[in-house]
Amino acid sequence: MKTHAFIGSYTRQGGEGIYRADIDCENGRILRTRLVARAEDPSFIALHPSGCFLYAVNEVSAAGGAEGSVSAYATGQDGGGLRLINRAPSRGRSPAHLMVDAAGKHLLLANYNGPGVCVFRLASDGGVGPLVSRINHTGSGPHPTRQRTPHPHSIISAPAGTTAFVSDLGTDEVIRYDYNPGTGALSEFGIRRTRIAPYSGPRHGVFHPSGRFLYVACELSSEIAVFDYNQETGEIDGLRTAPATGRREDATRNAPAEVKTDAAGRFLYVSNRGADCISLFNINEATGDPTFVENVSTGGATPRHFALDPSGRLLLAANQDGGGLALFHIAPDTGRLRSACAEPLPAPSCVRFA
Repeated sequence: MKTHAFIGSYTRQGGEGIYRADIDCENGRILRTRLVARAEDPSFIALHPSGCFLYAVNEVSAAGGAEGSVSAYATGQDGGGLRLINRAPSRGRSPAHLMVDAAGKHLLLANYNGPGVCVFRLASDGGVGPLVSRINHTGSGPHPTRQRTPHPHSIISAPAGTTAFVSDLGTDEVIRYDYNPGTGALSEFGIRRTRIAPYSGPRHGVFHPSGRFLYVACELSSEIAVFDYNQETGEIDGLRTAPATGRREDATRNAPAEVKTDAAGRFLYVSNRGADCISLFNINEATGDPTFVENVSTGGATPRHFALDPSGRLLLAANQDGGGLALFHIAPDTGRLRSACAEPLPAPSCVRFA
């Protein structure tokens, strides 16, 4: 069986845009990689639920107050090539994260350097349409350089699709918004702010497949924050934390980036920059709490992002600062990783399996 993945990159570090990697799932081999769209700093990408469209932030430098943008592409009938549909302003600086809602009608985006989070209507041809909602974040945190202002780092939808959660690295908060999937409106009246410990720096989050738990990677404290999620009220509570590498002493040299679970909700994976590894945790079925199992080197530097293929048999990691792509086999019974192969690629930053 074969599959493929799209990879975003940092052109400021030598990447050229968005790549495609063709992968042999049976043998765990990357057959080839090729550039499929030239773009400026497409550092984070997301696929439409139909698989027909791909969206990428253009995380241009915030120097001089430059505004970022977001680009829409058609993936082609075989999901292989990319054709630019349009590019639109992100309505903020340094767009860092985006997602398409479950209905495929709206694009939700977080601008890291402000002013906050935005929602765009998607056109029938997949293009980025008008801005329909924007909320500016306020506040700061104690870190003297990283938390002078708000830094919305990711926006994700809760399982029911009527709430959205934003991890704000600058304010040490996970912020809940009511979300109307019909209109794309984020409601300021539905805001609930959950503060994490000072110097935490919440970055990316993922919901457990059961919908009962939320996991958030905290970049500054090198921790995973775990919340209970009430699907009836949309609230999160019961905060507890675990070291992102299983070791508290790694906090001063490590910054977790991405966090994911397997489809069955048995295992939690975390990418760690500094320790340069993927950490594996077992998930307690009753409590959702993670128990550390092992760290596996990605064979490169700064694994910024990773993804599990739809079959759950492979994990593909992107080493931003050297080492390119790293492909791993996943043991079905234990979730443990075994290195399969590596592929050179300049400054990969985000991975999405088609």
